[in-house]
Amino acid sequence: MARLRYLTRTPHARQAARAAGLVVTERTLRLWLGGVRSPSRKNLERIEQAYTTVRRENIARYLTARLNREGRGTRVEIHPLNQSQVDGPRQHVLELRTLNVRRWDRIVAAWAAGDGGELGRVSKVPGGGLWGMLDNPVAAMMSVMDLEPQTDLARHYDSGGWLARFAGRMLVVCPRCGGRALVIPRPGIPDPRYFSELLFQPRRLACGGCGAIDGWKPEVQGAGLVGAVLGGSEDPFFQRPLWLQTRCAGHILWAYNEEHVDELSAYVGARLRERGGARPTMSMFARLPAWMKGSDNRSEVLAGLEILRELAKRTAPADRSDAAHERGDRPRAHRSMYFRGGPYES
Repeated sequence: MARLRYLTRTPHARQAARAAGLVVTERTLRLWLGGVRSPSRKNLERIEQAYTTVRRENIARYLTARLNREGRGTRVEIHPLNQSQVDGPRQHVLELRTLNVRRWDRIVAAWAAGDGGELGRVSKVPGGGLWGMLDNPVAAMMSVMDLEPQTDLARHYDSGGWLARFAGRMLVVCPRCGGRALVIPRPGIPDPRYFSELLFQPRRLACGGCGAIDGWKPEVQGAGLVGAVLGGSEDPFFQRPLWLQTRCAGHILWAYNEEHVDELSAYVGARLRERGGARPTMSMFARLPAWMKGSDNRSEVLAGLEILRELAKRTAPADRSDAAHERGDRPRAHRSMYFRGGPYES
């Protein structure tokens, strides 16, 4: 009877249930809810159908508001296909793409109506493609919550995450043409179980502009691997200058990728900052320099982060920031070790 209570808890819900096909008298409803009588099999089917319809409409209404976010929209990530089974010469340089969808009304309405054709037309992807996540509203909400950067400028909660969580994809200056290149894990490597494993995975540097390619493997010492050390305005694998750099408040503001910029923006813009996590001193935010945390520089740092966000959309050598050059500010190596057999040593 939980579904029946859901359909009769408010006058609006009752009206929606009647519109969905559950047409019975008030007396019958009271007898069902009181346990005096039980619905017939046919009425149970009607209750199930009405519940599914009303529930879907309620979720669609909430989902639309949640995704539109008063016109700000929600960012979606499009991950490249796994090329681990493709021969090396035939592999292509594929980037993680992001786009911000500001109006979700037609997409969610097509999902709520169960109209796969309309869903494909609205998303411009045959068969639904990118919007296939909306087949499951709970999974869709979880995916959106995971992807969406924190935007509440009044409050920020630091869960204690390390800088390593942004080390999976780095934008760097190409050593050949000076344009934007990518540093990513070598194709075919298993997904890491922990962010710290990203510091020990073999890497590939690839430039989509000139075709430059380079590789990196961790140093092997006995049964262990020596990992890269994060920090500074150069990537820790190839020591190339980061693409996302700009001058800010008399210092150099840098980031590894767009997600890194989003997280920094959420922290810097917050008026209330809360700290959590088992080891808060290892948190990326706890280790930020004082000039980035101070309220006096908030506006200037946020403006600098907007510059980095725009730089992330550009790839040509002419778009390179004047701050993106070698300056030898890599942190002192602490020789972290990782003991694991398998493909990392090959």
